[in-house]
Amino acid sequence: MKNTRSMSILSLLLFFAWTDNLLADINIFPTAVYLNQTNRTGTFTIVNKGTETKIVDCALSFGYPASDSNGNISFLFVESPNQTEASIRAWAKVYATHFELPPGESQVIAVMLEPPTILPDGEYWLRPQLSVRTIVVTPA
Repeated sequence: MKNTRSMSILSLLLFFAWTDNLLADINIFPTAVYLNQTNRTGTFTIVNKGTETKIVDCALSFGYPASDSNGNISFLFVESPNQTEASIRAWAKVYATHFELPPGESQVIAVMLEPPTILPDGEYWLRPQLSVRTIVVTPA
């Protein structure tokens, strides 16, 4: 068995298409970030294409796309993946985790990995999980 690490982090561009209109103003790129034993840090960018300031919370989760009997797609996030699942959640950190994003602005998010020294060859997964809400301004 080789002592190499092949890790993959995929962002959720499709996740945004499957959620409500609140996320319609948010773009994320690139759609995939690939990390390995020599490249343990990656970034993706979140852009507010809307006209209102958003508050964004970013976390890292492990999960799978799932569909119901009508074909509606959602994500099933696994809180505590078992050892047979290809999660890298325990080895990953994300920065920034909470921020305001004004209209037309962007925020770079960094993902850093600290995997175990010995890791079986394979592909390992992680998904950004964003919570986005609009700042409501009440007239004075």
